[in-house]
Amino acid sequence: VSAMFGGGIIFIDDKARGLHEGYLVTPISKLELIAGFNLSGTVKAVMAGLVLMTIGSVIAGIKFQARLSPKVPSQGNRGF
Repeated sequence: VSAMFGGGIIFIDDKARGLHEGYLVTPISKLELIAGFNLSGTVKAVMAGLVLMTIGSVIAGIKFQARLSPKVPSQGNRGF
C-alpha cells in the first residue's frame, strides 16, 4: 500500500512541477510508467523499513543470530 501511495505522490509532485509532459513523449506504455513508479516506491519503502528496524533493534538492544540449520531435539529428549 505504501508503494502505491509513494508512486502516486511522485507522479503528483512531478505534475505540480510541470515534469509530467515528459512522461507523455516517452516511448513506454502507461502500465510500464505506473509499474515503475510503484516499483520505486516499493524499493524506497523496503529500504526505509530496514533502516528503521536496524536502528530500533540497536536502540532496544536486540541481537539477531543467524542459524543455518534448525535445532533438532536429540533422541533422548523429544521436547515433551
